[in-house]
Amino acid sequence: MELPYRYNRQPEGLQIHPAYGLPAEIEQQLRDQIWFDLVTGSQDAESFTENYAVDYANHLDEDQMQSIYSDLLLARRKQQSSWGAEEPRPNLTEAFDELNEAAILALEDITCCGTCAADEVWAELDEDEPQPLYLYFHHQNTERFVSDREGWVGFGAVLGALGVKKSDWQALTPDEQTRRYNQITEDLVKQRILPVLAKHGIEVDWDGSAKTNLHLLKADYYCEVD
Repeated sequence: MELPYRYNRQPEGLQIHPAYGLPAEIEQQLRDQIWFDLVTGSQDAESFTENYAVDYANHLDEDQMQSIYSDLLLARRKQQSSWGAEEPRPNLTEAFDELNEAAILALEDITCCGTCAADEVWAELDEDEPQPLYLYFHHQNTERFVSDREGWVGFGAVLGALGVKKSDWQALTPDEQTRRYNQITEDLVKQRILPVLAKHGIEVDWDGSAKTNLHLLKADYYCEVD
């Protein structure tokens, strides 16, 4: 499996050591799965083994799987070292860095899923001067960006940071509040987020609604292992 972003690809000729006696198809399958786990941000051999041991029980025991994982982690570290001063700068990270510099909270690879992401976002907002707008993607979309260069990002506005008075807000009906929030958020995304993403070559498929996440295309992600 060759990944689209070159800094996420396996070194040429990488293989699991022949001493493990794996059939070629099984060797490639396991190597690809471990490598994908590494380049999407995990370094946990024990967790990987717990998840996949049953799939390889006819070929390897758990100690052998963890040993293979450690070997491939070492290969990834050596690959990173071989680049020297050459620093991977994927366009998704470049765009998110620019958004953060513009006082928009932009978070990459937070939590495991969308359900958990909301709490993480609010915990990351600046307590003294909360950012007026936030953007994030969770780990399931990290995997999509790495494998397919596309994924979904959530977003929202922080009304208190936009100068919306509590008394004015409370004077609105619930339906009016929803319409007002959606309009504010949609306008901010169009004005402050979309141009930055486009600047970095990222395409956005979005229906313009605050209820719909942004679908990003041609977006690369990279995570360095320790």
